[in-house]
This record gives sequence, C-alpha cells and structure tokens, in this order.
Amino acid sequence: MPRPSSTRATVDQNHLMTVLWRVGIAFLGGYALAAGLIALVGSVFARLGVSVQEGIVIGIFVGLVAFVSAGLSMIASKKPWRHGTLLLLSSALVLAAAIVI
Repeated sequence: MPRPSSTRATVDQNHLMTVLWRVGIAFLGGYALAAGLIALVGSVFARLGVSVQEGIVIGIFVGLVAFVSAGLSMIASKKPWRHGTLLLLSSALVLAAAIVI
C-alpha cells in the first residue's frame, strides 16, 4: 500500500486555508461593507432632507446588493488574497465615511 506523501498534505492545507480565507473574508468584509453602506446612505439621505427611515430602507437595499456581489466576487476571484485585502480596505473606508458624515 503506498504511503501518502507530505507534499500532498501541504497542498491540502494550503487549499483549505485559501477556501477559509475566501469564505471568511467574503462574509465579514461583505457584512462590514453592507453595514457601512446602510449607515452612509441613511446619513446622506438625512442630510438631503429625506426622512431617516426612508434613507435606511434604501441603504438596506444598497447594502444587500453590495453584500451579495462582494461575496460572490470574493469567492470567484482568481487572486483571493488581493481581493480580500481590497474588500477589507473598502469596507473600512465606507465605515469611516459613514462615521464622519
């Protein structure tokens, strides 16, 4: 019976880490991006004179679209480390903009 090589185990661990990175960052980064967009759109609409509730509802729709598209693009990306970093940075920028406004 052939013995499994150590190279195969290393490849499987690297693949597992890549899959966990993709799924984890897709969920966390997409959630942060959606939350930031909800807050940002709600704040902007409140400053424009629209009621806060309407702004938040519109922000929820925008955030939902952003969450789904960020998750799908993160999972389908050919360069998950670069895409994940970009997703986290954009989420931080949106959250910072929502706090400032």
